[in-house]
Amino acid sequence: MNYLTVDFGGTLAKYSVMNESCEVFLRGEVTAPTESRQAFLDVLSGLYEKTDVSFAVGGVAISMPGVIDAESGYVKSAGAYHKLYEMDLMREVNGRIPVPVSVENDGKCGALAEMWQGNLRDCDDGIVLILGTAVGGGIIKERKIHRGKSLSAGEFSFLVLGDTAFPCNLAWAKCGVSPLLFEAMRRKGINVKKHQHYEMYRDTLPCEQTLTEWDRKPEYNHGMDGYQFFTLLERGDPDILRLYDEYIYHLALLAFNLQVIYAPEKILVGGGISRQSRLIPDIRAQYERIQREAGMGFPLPCHLDACLLGNEANQYGALYHFLNRRRA
Repeated sequence: MNYLTVDFGGTLAKYSVMNESCEVFLRGEVTAPTESRQAFLDVLSGLYEKTDVSFAVGGVAISMPGVIDAESGYVKSAGAYHKLYEMDLMREVNGRIPVPVSVENDGKCGALAEMWQGNLRDCDDGIVLILGTAVGGGIIKERKIHRGKSLSAGEFSFLVLGDTAFPCNLAWAKCGVSPLLFEAMRRKGINVKKHQHYEMYRDTLPCEQTLTEWDRKPEYNHGMDGYQFFTLLERGDPDILRLYDEYIYHLALLAFNLQVIYAPEKILVGGGISRQSRLIPDIRAQYERIQREAGMGFPLPCHLDACLLGNEANQYGALYHFLNRRRA
């Protein structure tokens, strides 16, 4: 049987048609329908109708941000999809699509995918951190997603990594890639208003800056991307070097705290930044330094690695969740 998997991100909704063996027959993407519930339902039902004609879709597996009751399909919160908060998504989708549907948090889908097809295949307990606009991910406990009483276990973005609980000291601000680029622009004097998430960050992250000649360079007309950041890092730019060191420290601190609390067999790091060859070794080195300075009196090794699966991981995890709900 073939299945439609849709990963609703903040900018794009990526979709695939695949079978139970993860053989992919079609991939595509559309603009994220964040403006209304109606737009969300129209896009989802439109993708089903489009793919069902050629592939006889037997089920739809959804990955999306937010605190989600994966059994009932009730969405408590939904990240950038503000209009979907407090929505009985499953009920409304079932009124539009005549095949079984499932929905799961995107970070938890990423963790399920790594457990099923990735670098947690040989683990009973593990943690996946997905670095992007914020810090997504999930906790695998005895080869199942650990959700917690409030269903919010694994919302790593809200861990406090500073001396106050102000938003700028939360893990999303310290470890997210998008906030990292925002801060890089601020320090280099590139107008932060050019950042794609400026409206989101303007009231939570430091914005004070003095514009410099960097702001007039044509390559930064639309802000700074990850490739430009790492190019400056490799060139030894002092501002970027200091910022990168701070970033790695906070990632290592996050990993250290999670290792103390849960002691997983592995902690995996994903997101586009995880493809940078120096990232994992740099985090490991900083982790060892933190462990030494903690003076614990006993070793606390952390098997830290990159995720194996790429940008389609959430879709694989959504399918895994769908298949296991059907078998239960």
